[in-house]
Amino acid sequence: MSLNIYFEGKNSLPDMPIERDVETLFMTVRLDGCEYDQAILREVEKGQYVDNSQFIDRFGRTLPREFLSTGTKGALAVWHRTDVMVWGAELSCIALTEIAKNCTRGTLLLPTVNYYIECELDDVEIDVTCWGKHYTSLDEFSEYMMEEAPYDPDEPDY
Repeated sequence: MSLNIYFEGKNSLPDMPIERDVETLFMTVRLDGCEYDQAILREVEKGQYVDNSQFIDRFGRTLPREFLSTGTKGALAVWHRTDVMVWGAELSCIALTEIAKNCTRGTLLLPTVNYYIECELDDVEIDVTCWGKHYTSLDEFSEYMMEEAPYDPDEPDY
């Protein structure tokens, strides 16, 4: 299974509902403390998972999950709500990078605007499908996202 990424108005979309309100969608998500939850909270929020209702923020305070950033909520929804396509317009560069690095399931719909995916000092293995192409290298996917997205990488004439 892979994370599937589509671009609004560019791809033929799968027959599944699109959830554009990440805040509302996140209210239906049950966090379970899996490795993905922990990685997203650690890397995007610079925090720590406590349980489904709380997290520790970057300053060491225990806060209710409603205080998570919208980007973090979107990243968590992609993993936990594989039955819907999550609208990624409010994802930060960090959240989008961490989704690409850590998510191996779910569906993400992105607007057709500029993207930035951070490269790592050492390349990271990923599992992302975009335009039918399976990316296993974060560096390769990052290059596509910064140079060619939202266009089909196999179509030379944009």
